Amino acid sequence: VMPYLDINGNGKKDKDEPKVTGLIAHINGGKIQYVDRDTIITVSNLEAYITYYMELDAHNLDNISWQIKKQSFNITIDPNQFKVIEVPVMVVSEVSGMVYFKDAKGTKGLGRILVNFYRSDSTLAGHTLTEADGSFNFTGLTAGTYTAKVDEAQLKELHIRVRKSVES
Repeated sequence: VMPYLDINGNGKKDKDEPKVTGLIAHINGGKIQYVDRDTIITVSNLEAYITYYMELDAHNLDNISWQIKKQSFNITIDPNQFKVIEVPVMVVSEVSGMVYFKDAKGTKGLGRILVNFYRSDSTLAGHTLTEADGSFNFTGLTAGTYTAKVDEAQLKELHIRVRKSVES
């Protein structure tokens, strides 16, 4: 297992992308060895032609904004061979905000509202629900420009109109 910092977010190991330490592997068999100088995790003593289940734990990575997309694998072992599993570690950001409801009685936070995050090309990048007080946090956006919008279909069902979109 070769973890690396996927700086450009393409999911492939490029020449200038550094190795990453702190990834932890769990597997249902074999012997796990961590080689700190190379940041490589090797698993040996596995039986050929058997499929093993491996989970990766990213909680000990050096930076809280580093995350991995794929955290589990099924690996079938070929006899007398090592398989290289490159693990891209993505640099992700967090966004937070509030969704308010304003009427004649005043302003209050609106809970359980779906907030969608769109890339600059209008594709959906992720979503989250607001808390009871209207606040939301979302971690997982890669580098880029995004727009946050409350879900229009949900608001229509609730008979709520948006008067003001995102405030920064």
